[in-house]
Amino acid sequence: MICIASVLALAGCGSLRSPAANSAAKPGAERPGADAIAMLHYFDTLRGLSGVELEQEQDRQRKAYIKDKSDVRRIQYAMAMSVPSASIADRRLALAALEPMMKETKGHDPDLRLLALLLFSEQRRSDELEKKLEALKDIERSLLQRDQGAAPGVKP
Repeated sequence: MICIASVLALAGCGSLRSPAANSAAKPGAERPGADAIAMLHYFDTLRGLSGVELEQEQDRQRKAYIKDKSDVRRIQYAMAMSVPSASIADRRLALAALEPMMKETKGHDPDLRLLALLLFSEQRRSDELEKKLEALKDIERSLLQRDQGAAPGVKP
């Protein structure tokens, strides 16, 4: 039963259509921000995937992004590569995918660009925090080494 639900969830990720196609709106009429909202739902779906399912989705998004570098694909790929459990290398790939949307404002859906800007900013913030954490760990290690090297009974 869980396997079937997982397959259905992944199938839903693979067939993300324009939200306008799913809405009850008249043909040709698109709701403003619909793609950005669909991307938020996609991210929510990613959060619910198991480790194996997430790896499969990341691989699927990687292949799709190679073929199609549209704004929607860029954001889906970046989201898949920037989930909380992602490696530093994957998070860097996410940043690289979003960078063209940060550099050039023209030619991009404004709502998707705002979402990409948010993702880009959060990834940068995450990277900075990771660096600070590593620096603190280095300080802790050096303090421990210094304390272990001190003679017993002698205070530094």
